Amino acid sequence: MSLNFKIKRLLPGFTLLLLASFSLVADSLQRIDVTITTHLGDEQRFSQGDAISFLLSLDKAAHIYLYYQTGEQQVLQLLPNQWQKNHYEAGLFIPFPAPEAQFNFTILPPFGEDKLWIFASDAAAIELPTASSINGLQGINLSIDQIRQKIKNQSRSGFGESSLMIMTIGGI
Repeated sequence: MSLNFKIKRLLPGFTLLLLASFSLVADSLQRIDVTITTHLGDEQRFSQGDAISFLLSLDKAAHIYLYYQTGEQQVLQLLPNQWQKNHYEAGLFIPFPAPEAQFNFTILPPFGEDKLWIFASDAAAIELPTASSINGLQGINLSIDQIRQKIKNQSRSGFGESSLMIMTIGGI
């Protein structure tokens, strides 16, 4: 945060404070429009064993950070990962997982309302404290709000975010 001001003495005992400018670093970031949907569209229900793929898009080139938040508030990092880069150009539909990735995103218990979060930033390397892996995905020891703030704080000129609610149910 920066605050610039001038003090001017008018008469003995009277002081005028002139506020010249006030800005927050996070507010000065350019918006990166980022969207996410599933291969079946938004607001879909997925059953145990279903494989899901996501489509991401950006209006500016950016690094993508993708997180899956379970109904129990566990956070799993999907991107970056060892199989798929996380820097993409604008105007593309980006599949996740990538066709050449060595894994599928398959619905497993526990079931309920989960949420997929995507953050886009001009910052290339953001390190987060990790937890144990869950179903082969890296757990993160931070809340979504903490992750958002960390990515936003490390962004130099651009930031964006989006989320998608996913309803998962047990097999029929």
